[in-house]
This record gives sequence, C-alpha cells and structure tokens, in this order.
Amino acid sequence: MRRRLVLVPVLVFVLSLIGGSTAIAATKSHVYHGRTSQGLKIQFGLVRNQHGTLFMRAVGMGITMTCEDASVDHWGLGIFSFPGERLHGQDLTYDSVDPMFGIHVAGTFKKDTASGTLKTNLAELDANEQAQLCTTGDLTWTAHRSLQSLEPFAGYRTQGRIHVHQLADGAVARYAHRN
Repeated sequence: MRRRLVLVPVLVFVLSLIGGSTAIAATKSHVYHGRTSQGLKIQFGLVRNQHGTLFMRAVGMGITMTCEDASVDHWGLGIFSFPGERLHGQDLTYDSVDPMFGIHVAGTFKKDTASGTLKTNLAELDANEQAQLCTTGDLTWTAHRSLQSLEPFAGYRTQGRIHVHQLADGAVARYAHRN
C-alpha cells in the first residue's frame, strides 16, 4: 500500500553546493548519481576544500520502508550539511539519530565511482495509534560521478515536505507540512 511520499527541497542542496564559506566556495564540487538496491535514485554532493579534504554537503535518495504492520511507506529523503560531513580519505560514515528517525549512510568515493550501504528507521503510529518501527533494512548503493548538478527526483510525486536545518550548535531542526 502506498501511503506517502515526502521530498526535501533539493534547491537547498544546490544552493549549499554553490554557496558557502570562503574556504569552501573556491573548491570544486563532485556530484555522484546512482541507485540503491531497492532500484531507487541516490545522489551525493561533495566538495573538496583548499587543503584537499572531501566533505559531503548533501545526500538525496528515494527509499521504501516496510513497517511492522506490513504497510509500506515511500519517501524522498534529503539531507543538507554545512560546512559538510568530513570524509576520512575517500570514506564516508554518516549517522544521524533523533527520537523519530535514524539514517545511516556509509560509502567509499573514488574518482569516478562510489558505493556503500544505507539504512533508515522511522518511528511511526499504526492505524490503532500504536508505535511501530518502519525500516528500509540494510541496503547497498552504487553511484557514478556526473557533470550534472544535484536535481529533484524526476517522477516522484510530492505530497508534503520535511525541512531539515542544522543549527549552529549542531542540533537538527525539522518541521513538516502537507502540500
């Protein structure tokens, strides 16, 4: 059963890649487009600072989560991070957990290709307003470096938006609304 689709505005991603601090603004962007093992799109926006260190500025993906009551949720999910999540060499580990949502992305970014794993978990109420876990389970992804910029997920129908902002103290603020 298709229940919802939420898409974080990709405009934030694009602006974050071309805007930024003086130290990062003069750097080159690296964009990778690919697919997850669910067959859905995934894309990453990376920047390299003047010291040669890679940072993940943005990740966007389509995901399908299955819930304990066997319902299925379809999501478009995006995360923007400024100044970015530092890669260790070519390796990325991104883990974000709050009381409702957990996302875990890991991968290795080479010159022209990237691959890794991801998992998302969501606390959601079922039809009887009982708490349940919805999850993608463990997924893999592969991507290729592209000359294209980050772009919206063509073909996904948006029914609402979740805005995610990282505050100066590192906390994450989120709010949602239906279109």
